[in-house]
Amino acid sequence: MFSNRIANSSRFLQMPTESQLLYFHMILRADDDGIVETYPLMRMLGMTLDSDSLKVLFVRGFIKPLNED
Repeated sequence: MFSNRIANSSRFLQMPTESQLLYFHMILRADDDGIVETYPLMRMLGMTLDSDSLKVLFVRGFIKPLNED
């Protein structure tokens, strides 16, 4: 579920647009436990794996990685 409180927060809006896009797509595709496979999603969106979009979400505390893969 999307939260207006999060989407309208300055912490979220100050992120690059690509990170915001990735976050919304991750929410759309997450399972009931909030888990989503990011690799195919990033490929589908045309993002490279060395993109900082995922790192920004992690550093800002919007996501938690489950493993190194």
